[in-house]
Amino acid sequence: MSSKHTGRKKQEGSFRQQVFQYLRDHPLEVGKRDCANLYKAFEAGNDSKMKARIRVSKTEYKNGLSDAEKERLKEIQSKDQKTEQKLENLLPEANEREGVTPLPTEDPGFPMFMRWFSIPEYAGLYDWQQEHHDLTWEAKYDMTLAPRDHGKSVTLNGKYQWAMQFKEYDVLLLGWTDRRKEIAQYVYNFFSFYNLIESDKRTSPFHFKILNGGRFDCYLITSKETLGMHSEGDQNRFSRISEAEFDEYQSLFGITKADEEDGVSADDRPFTLDELKEYVASRTTTHRKLWISIDDPIDISFMKERHKEDMLELHFNSSLYGIHPDKWSFTGTRKFEGDFFDFISEKFGAELVKYVRSTMNPDGTLLCPEKFTHPTVSRFQEELNEGKRDLSQVREHIGEYAWHSEYEQNPHPVTGEVWDHLCFVENLETPLNRKHDICFISVDRATTLRRTSDYTGCIIGLRETQSGRRIITHDYSGHEAFDQLLHRINNFIVDFHNKHPHPVIILVVEKQGGGDDFITMATNMREFLLPDGTRVKNSIPELAIIEPIHNTGEKLERIRQRLRAPIVNERVQFMSTLRHSEIAREILNFPHSAKLDAIDALANSEFILLEVYQEQFNYDPIRKLTDMYTLATEGHLEHDEALTQEWQEEKALRNTLHTEREGRRRRVF
Repeated sequence: MSSKHTGRKKQEGSFRQQVFQYLRDHPLEVGKRDCANLYKAFEAGNDSKMKARIRVSKTEYKNGLSDAEKERLKEIQSKDQKTEQKLENLLPEANEREGVTPLPTEDPGFPMFMRWFSIPEYAGLYDWQQEHHDLTWEAKYDMTLAPRDHGKSVTLNGKYQWAMQFKEYDVLLLGWTDRRKEIAQYVYNFFSFYNLIESDKRTSPFHFKILNGGRFDCYLITSKETLGMHSEGDQNRFSRISEAEFDEYQSLFGITKADEEDGVSADDRPFTLDELKEYVASRTTTHRKLWISIDDPIDISFMKERHKEDMLELHFNSSLYGIHPDKWSFTGTRKFEGDFFDFISEKFGAELVKYVRSTMNPDGTLLCPEKFTHPTVSRFQEELNEGKRDLSQVREHIGEYAWHSEYEQNPHPVTGEVWDHLCFVENLETPLNRKHDICFISVDRATTLRRTSDYTGCIIGLRETQSGRRIITHDYSGHEAFDQLLHRINNFIVDFHNKHPHPVIILVVEKQGGGDDFITMATNMREFLLPDGTRVKNSIPELAIIEPIHNTGEKLERIRQRLRAPIVNERVQFMSTLRHSEIAREILNFPHSAKLDAIDALANSEFILLEVYQEQFNYDPIRKLTDMYTLATEGHLEHDEALTQEWQEEKALRNTLHTEREGRRRRVF
């Protein structure tokens, strides 16, 4: 066999070894591009059998090499150690030939890292991204709220890579949307590209370690797996060892100062003193810091399904906050008033460094002129031709609410989407006692736990006898303690009944979210204890009919169905004193209201009035009494006769409206 032929066989064998080694170290990375680079680098592209072997599914290599391949590697290693040494540098040489810049050994700084080393190969930071980094990097708690599509996740992607490689950070990435998976894949690709991943059977783009000890994990923000994975305690056995402790430690190996003085041989001990100190030094490692980054923690569905927001806040308080990382980051776009970002702002207060930007800077320039343009820009048409996106067109396409929340970080409700106006009245028809047959009070105990107290919807109204119109007279919605609201309602009922004994009083209570407890207290409490020690009798079960209501289905659609026609047709009207009330704001801003408790209370009362009280009573006695009262007022009826008739009709009215539901009322004596 010629020397040339022998050399060729050595090259092929050495190449096979290198490929096997690469496959074993990088089981999830192997692809045609990697193999092609190896072939090209070693000029072994004519080995068709080897090519076919490498193209086999990547999963074959997850458990390492086959027995035959291991034996082949041993054979090659024993034949040519020099070739083995050369092959160790093969892959880096191949990367350099492909134009890959090696990573520097020292930290180049984040801007230079993004310009030259990050994956994907960005051309550096935008101006706003540089400003953002300068403001937030040193902060323990930072929040970034910037417009959609402006490069927030791009910045985080590069910063994860840089922080893990040069700043001794481990990264725990949490999110709600699938964007977190894309970012995790980018970070994984970076460390894979530079051959820095420490592979094992559990390695994936979402959970991996790198050669310098860094770790990356990506989870759904509500995942329970985040605990235990990162809360492993302070493992610092050797990092702060004192001289006295070291003496204690070395004594366990039979090494004492007396032995040293007596000339005891090192062979008589398991370790020499120098060897022991060297071991201790090797166990003292640099502490890696943990960075928890929460990116896109919510989507627009959280506004419609508020229980998601509640569960996320509860999960953060009970689970995530207990991890105690070295750095917190919260990134995304606003969705509605009272969302997760409002929760975080209130939680961390002045400690939180905020970077909040809209599409325009205060001076009228664009936040990201590198990607976007606007009709106010002088070179607007030229920039459109250059491929930049028109922000005014984006606004037109997505609508006002999405624009103000996702792009302007100001999710204020858009008035008039469902109801553009309300009908207000200045005065009630009189006499009130004759013109109205029902006084309704509706309470919606909030299902969400707020930072100060529960927010409760409470509205009061009257139903006109002849027209059936509802006039909303009071709005007590707000943050109010349970017992205080009961006392307020009790006082109103007693006062109203004393002044206007004819109308039936009904109390509508939604059972969910604490409503059952509210009903129990309103029914069974004998008296209320005021802060000053005064005791007041509970007259609610004696004077009012309690109507529980259990709602099912989606809240927004339920409210829309129950109230759309009555409000549009002005069957539901409001006293003019309520122009700036909570109920008026929630109706006009629906469905984008930050709170829905007052409007939900109104929807509940409308349902009960239509389903239970629509044709429940005979209203002829009421109309007759009203007509007689009018005759007496105009002088067409003797006063004494009017009083007699009034007494008789009042008795019939009470029998009709009250006695019929006597079984559902409970008197407290």
